[in-house]
Amino acid sequence: MLEEKAHFTLLNDLLSTINALMEKGLIFTSKGKTLITLGPTKSTMLFAQALLAKRLGKKRIIAETGAGQHGVATATVCARFGLQCVIYMGAQDMERQSLNVRAVHSGTATLKDATSEAIRDWVTNVESTHYILGSVAGPHPYPMMVREFHAVIGKETRKQALEKWGGKPDVLVACVGGGSNAMGLFHEFVDDKDVRLIGVEAAGFGLDSGKHAATLTKGGLEFCMEL
Repeated sequence: MLEEKAHFTLLNDLLSTINALMEKGLIFTSKGKTLITLGPTKSTMLFAQALLAKRLGKKRIIAETGAGQHGVATATVCARFGLQCVIYMGAQDMERQSLNVRAVHSGTATLKDATSEAIRDWVTNVESTHYILGSVAGPHPYPMMVREFHAVIGKETRKQALEKWGGKPDVLVACVGGGSNAMGLFHEFVDDKDVRLIGVEAAGFGLDSGKHAATLTKGGLEFCMEL
């Protein structure tokens, strides 16, 4: 039980910008992992996939990263299990982070292109390499694995909401980049018709600029990838 509690991340009350609404009886909380180096849900998913890689006899791990957290967490878990680790990160995202990272300059030089480069590496070295995909993307069963391993976010949220105010949240809001955070939070509540789910995407230079990350709002379907 102590281990379970130690894994939980805290629900933190939001501050001044919503005080007026709170005075009307509304309750706002945020679920943050800023004080946990690897992010508890990242490490949950990564430990599971590292163990899977060892079971498959793979000794080399590759991963993509956008903000850097998935890359750092993957490298940490690989060090724990003695696995070789290569991280792909878009040059635009990379900034000054160069240790154990391969910068991707193709395309937009961001997470999308880092994912493409990682998949190219994977299919070229599939006998020795396991791809730990941190986003809800890629071929089956990757989206399903990421969903299942990140579902602890929503399970924690349901449990903590019941403990804190005796009911479910009315609205859940999550950022949507690679999708793992939103999927982990939303999956637990998909069948709860009385809980509204809101995903927030980055508009970049504007939805009509062609320079944004709003893939669900403005994106299309693609069924092939150039290798």
